[in-house]
Amino acid sequence: MDFPGEPLHDIEIRGMTLDDVPAVTALDRAAGPNPWTEDIFRRELQISISHTLVAVGRQEQGDQIAGFITFWMVADEVQLHKIVVRRQHQGQGIARKLFQVMTDQALACGLSRATLEVRRTNEAAIKLYETFGYRITAVRKGYYGGAGEDALMMSAELRPAALLKH
Repeated sequence: MDFPGEPLHDIEIRGMTLDDVPAVTALDRAAGPNPWTEDIFRRELQISISHTLVAVGRQEQGDQIAGFITFWMVADEVQLHKIVVRRQHQGQGIARKLFQVMTDQALACGLSRATLEVRRTNEAAIKLYETFGYRITAVRKGYYGGAGEDALMMSAELRPAALLKH
């Protein structure tokens, strides 16, 4: 369901279920280039190191998935694979909440590092990641397919929220 213009209330962050896959896939498809298919999201649910969280907001007309984050917890690090927030809900702190829950889960599992790739032109995402202590560690030239856009590799030592500069 898509109810543009109606504000979200009581954002809940929870694990993605099989029933969420069509809505998450549609959200990813609307977000831009290189969307994942329903099959990819279904497979992610079957991989023990993979985690997808959804941000669900209440609206008068029903609940809506406003965003999601997919990450893997491997050895001692968490690897961000995707984070998407519905366009009409961007700027409301949903990405920050998703990112914080991912970080909290990684810390609770004893992980100490985090890595991600981000488009060089995605300034809003880069600023968010920097508030969580991420720094650019490398550049992958032409990493993003069709446009040949560079990816910035970023990493961080994980820290509890109280130590971050939000």
